[in-house]
Amino acid sequence: MPAAKLTSPGQLVIPKPVGQHLRLQPGDRVDFVIRDDGEVVVQPAGDVGPDVGKPLHFEVLQ
Repeated sequence: MPAAKLTSPGQLVIPKPVGQHLRLQPGDRVDFVIRDDGEVVVQPAGDVGPDVGKPLHFEVLQ
């Protein structure tokens, strides 16, 4: 099982076999999903698009 070590600035290096399995490229983002049972799942981050962080208008939410 691949493992990673936490650095003092709080960074993890994703082991190469895991990055290859997830088809990650340099600069890609990943999500860490914490399940109810405590298991942590690492997955490629979804495309959030250019409007992330911008205010939503009511019409957009309908």
